[in-house]
Amino acid sequence: MIDAIDEGYDPELLNILCNEIPKLPGSFRIFLTSRPEDHIAIALPHAAHVHKRSIDVGGDTNKSDI
Repeated sequence: MIDAIDEGYDPELLNILCNEIPKLPGSFRIFLTSRPEDHIAIALPHAAHVHKRSIDVGGDTNKSDI
């Protein structure tokens, strides 16, 4: 779990997430959270192993959870 990657990362970490993670055994899963920052959105979604999910934090479902 990598929480709030937008609050502290460097290009090397994005490179690892894009290019090195696929070399791990298929049983590895990495979950990361981030605000929708352009530089992260550009770097990660093009990798085939990345599955992006967006959450509407202002939506009724989330408001009832809070």
